Amino acid sequence: NDQLELSYLNQGLQYHSGAGLTEFREEMLELLAPFHNLQNLSIDHICGTTGCTDGLSKAVELLTEEGDEIFVEDLTWPGFLAIAKARGRFVKPVKMDPQYGLDPEALEFALRNRQNSRKQPLLYTVPSGHNPTGVTVSEERKKLIYQICQKYNAIILEDDPYFFLAMDGQL
Repeated sequence: NDQLELSYLNQGLQYHSGAGLTEFREEMLELLAPFHNLQNLSIDHICGTTGCTDGLSKAVELLTEEGDEIFVEDLTWPGFLAIAKARGRFVKPVKMDPQYGLDPEALEFALRNRQNSRKQPLLYTVPSGHNPTGVTVSEERKKLIYQICQKYNAIILEDDPYFFLAMDGQL
């Protein structure tokens, strides 16, 4: 209805919290919670951005400092490389299997031998419909990568825009 659309437009054009409109954050939590085990989170854990580049830029700024290393799949989205390099971060490629995604053994080697050990390491990964390879990482491999990251106290920055497209009808 036109009145409802005008109401949303008026609300959207007003100043609001930096995290985004409450209604948007509520919808996102409701949509994502069943698929990503987010039952213990609230909308206070959701932050809207103006797109992937904005969100990833903010995450890089928040989680790293100039000169820090960021671990990425050896084939990764060029947009993220530009974000990291523009902020003075060093991108460290980690071997990727063309059929199965990020190689857990190569990740463990990279984390164990990292140069900059003053902070928590950061891993940027695209696990579903990986760009540019199209690979979707299996749940088993994701769990192994998570365990390795726990061992080295690494933060995982998961860029997952294709999650709902790569589910093979499992909704």
